[in-house]
Amino acid sequence: MSGAAEKKQERVTLELKICERCGGLWLRPSASCWIYCGGCKKKVSELPKPSTGSPRRQARAGKFIGVETARAIVRTERVQ
Repeated sequence: MSGAAEKKQERVTLELKICERCGGLWLRPSASCWIYCGGCKKKVSELPKPSTGSPRRQARAGKFIGVETARAIVRTERVQ
């Protein structure tokens, strides 16, 4: 056999995925974490980045107090 015939063939496994933006079906490599089809990925990348200037949004993100502190403050008690 010639050297070209002995080349190792690369196998790529694909999986069927539903786009989380448009709902369209597409194939992606099974090891990837892509959630958008090609068209939606381009459109999503063109969207403006969310601002972090809102104090309410920062509080929800845990920036004013640590997440562990917030969990300690918010305790639920069972009332019987």
